Amino acid sequence: MNTTMSSSTYKPYNPPLLITLHNLSEEEKKIVKSILEEILEKFERWSNVTIPRCYSDEQCGYFSSGHLDLRRYIEEWSCRRWPHYKDGISAPDVIADIRRHGLIYSPHMHVLVTGDMARDFECKRILRGLAFPTVPSSLPGLPKDVVFEVPGAAVISVGSIKILDGDDWPTAFLIEAAYRFGILYGLPDADSPNYKGRFYCSHGDCVMNGKSNKKILENNPNLYCKYDLERLIYNLKSVHGGHRFY
Repeated sequence: MNTTMSSSTYKPYNPPLLITLHNLSEEEKKIVKSILEEILEKFERWSNVTIPRCYSDEQCGYFSSGHLDLRRYIEEWSCRRWPHYKDGISAPDVIADIRRHGLIYSPHMHVLVTGDMARDFECKRILRGLAFPTVPSSLPGLPKDVVFEVPGAAVISVGSIKILDGDDWPTAFLIEAAYRFGILYGLPDADSPNYKGRFYCSHGDCVMNGKSNKKILENNPNLYCKYDLERLIYNLKSVHGGHRFY
């Protein structure tokens, strides 16, 4: 559902973020949570907002325990169901089911971090991750005064990252997670001179270029280029701080 609100009726959107940790060892969970908190705390510091969130292995006031489990979606879209049998999950199908059915009765964002490999629709190509934006306000042709009250969702695969990026997977995971969270919050900025197309930025030291380039962390502590960072801050304030989208 999408809703255009007048100035007199506009209320902060502020959807909670549920992060499901699936098929990860205890050590992997610690690393993943530390990295995600590093990113989300940067977001909060940059934009002066609070992002309500919880992890599936913690008690949380935003979600009942029954909503913390994605197993039925993961089992339904396991690649074992395909005739050519390839280990992993179909990330697009998992995201579609999260959005189609929802795990709670109010808009929210949902991020699945899994130890399984993430793959495309037919389970052929390995993906580090996939995301559908909560805030598609920067995509061409969409009205910029609309709040899209649909569940933004992302899958980030530690399993795929380990295969594609080797032992230094935490660094690659940080870059991938920053990229996927960028998409959730409406990046890249389509009005930027660096805009390359739907979900990509041409700047070499911006995580939104979609490349797992570990030198980004050395060259750019802000992770995002100037234009995407400005758009990110604006969207964070709009989603979690009650500012109007322009």
